[in-house]
Amino acid sequence: MAKVSLPLLSGEVRGRVGDIVFMQRHGQSIARRFTKPRNANTLSQQVVRHNFKALNQAYKGSGDMVQTDTTTGKSYVVLWKYDKIAMKYTEIQFEVLTADEKAKWEEYSLKVKGYKALSRNLFIAKNQKLLSNNEEPVRLP
Repeated sequence: MAKVSLPLLSGEVRGRVGDIVFMQRHGQSIARRFTKPRNANTLSQQVVRHNFKALNQAYKGSGDMVQTDTTTGKSYVVLWKYDKIAMKYTEIQFEVLTADEKAKWEEYSLKVKGYKALSRNLFIAKNQKLLSNNEEPVRLP
C-alpha cells in the first residue's frame, strides 16, 4: 500500500502499488519497478547464518546444533570464525551457557536496554560482531 501526503503533485508518495515502488531518496520522490531481493549465498553470508543459529542454540541450551562431549559431558556448539582476507573459516567449540551466565546477560540487558527479554538478542549481536571481526566470542557481557 502506498502512502500519499497531499497535495498530490507536490507531496510525497511512499510504498508499493502493483509492481511500482515509490520512495524518497535525497529529498526527491522516486518511482521504480519492484525487484525481488536476491538471497545472497556467499561464504560470508553462510558463516553469519550458521553463527546466528548456533549462538541462539548456545543461549537456549537446546537444538540440533548442540553437541555433547562424551568424555567431559559438556554441551557445546560449533561456531565459525571467518577470516575475510584468507576467505576461509576456522571452527570454534563454544560451550552452552549456564543458568548463571544467562542471568548475567539478563541483568546486563535490564541495565542497558530496560528489558530482560532482550538478553538473548544482545548475546547474539555482541558475539556476531566479535566473530565478524575475527575475534573470540564472549560468554559474559
